[in-house]
Amino acid sequence: CSVCSSPFGPILRLCAARLSMRWGLPCILASKRPILLQGNMNVSGEKATVDGLISMLQEGTRLWRAELGGCSAGAVAWQPFRHGHNIGGLLLHVGEVEGYWIEEVVAGRQRVATELRLLRAADTDSSRGRWASPYEDWSLARYYEVLDQVRDRTLATLSEQESAGKVFQGPDGPVALHSIVTRLISHESYHAGQMMLHKLHHGWNGIEPA
Repeated sequence: CSVCSSPFGPILRLCAARLSMRWGLPCILASKRPILLQGNMNVSGEKATVDGLISMLQEGTRLWRAELGGCSAGAVAWQPFRHGHNIGGLLLHVGEVEGYWIEEVVAGRQRVATELRLLRAADTDSSRGRWASPYEDWSLARYYEVLDQVRDRTLATLSEQESAGKVFQGPDGPVALHSIVTRLISHESYHAGQMMLHKLHHGWNGIEPA
């Protein structure tokens, strides 16, 4: 994919491999193959624990945030063309997708309209390459505050689950909890690679370095 073949591909694949080895779970980025874990399938010969999934999710987020590093407000808000990629919009999308899978699919609760408006969910259609515009006055830290609020709720919901193999009804059919969490990890990593490239390109000021 474009992320794995980018200059940041080795970094993201290393992060994925670390998570895979540490928690004994297959990782989509580490394998370069789409992996769908269904039903009560065992993972790497052993049933993953909910605590292991939580630790894996948290470690993945910590790694990609560390690799992204600091971003100026200008870099976060930079949107080269209308509806195009931008770091702020990608961060909002990451939070929106996590909220959908954990709050709606796992917890079975509808999210409130104010949250969806805050995350500009209606303005994003990733399948068509349409991304929400960033908040012009938001710093990277402000976006992280919003994502952390979503994550706090995610952790509370996951902590209530008794089995990583529990099956929920997803948009395309039954899906196990461990599959949902590994999807979220790969989703974050994928978009983190886009953010890193976007930060790099912003630093070029539109001129490719010699």
